[in-house]
Amino acid sequence: MNLVAQGHKVSVFSRAPLKYAVYMPEDWILYDNTGLKGQAAAWAKANLEDAAAREKLGIRWVDLPADGVGEDKVYAAHWDDIKHIVYAIGFRTRGMPDMVVDGKKLAKGDLSYDPATGQLVVKSQGNKKVPNARGFGIAFPERITDRMGNVEWSVGMWKFMRYVTEVIQEGELTLQ
Repeated sequence: MNLVAQGHKVSVFSRAPLKYAVYMPEDWILYDNTGLKGQAAAWAKANLEDAAAREKLGIRWVDLPADGVGEDKVYAAHWDDIKHIVYAIGFRTRGMPDMVVDGKKLAKGDLSYDPATGQLVVKSQGNKKVPNARGFGIAFPERITDRMGNVEWSVGMWKFMRYVTEVIQEGELTLQ
């Protein structure tokens, strides 16, 4: 649903400028995980990059502090004009479930994962590996570094499947 096309006034609160995926000649994509692509990129370039285009559509762009400090004051300055909120920003895990490792219940926040391998680890035990326990998917994305040195979280269904397949092929994960 395009809220702008329906005549709604839209405020975009953002901590950073828009980023677009860049198709590189060496057959890879710069900002593959963090850049806009396809129709979303085309719409954003046409409607969000130019202040006059935003104004014509009734879109207000509001810059937030990149570090989050003072963010509440920025929001508060605009609340009176807002009737509905669409929270459209990535994903933040809600925390790990209660787990028992070696017969002991782990404290909240004691379970983590290695974003290079998906391996679940116990933080209070020096990141001791939890046998045969991995995290995959949006809550446990793989951390990758692209050819330009940019670190991103690898997200997307085929990327998750590639990651799972690689881990299984490494032989570290025993399927029963």
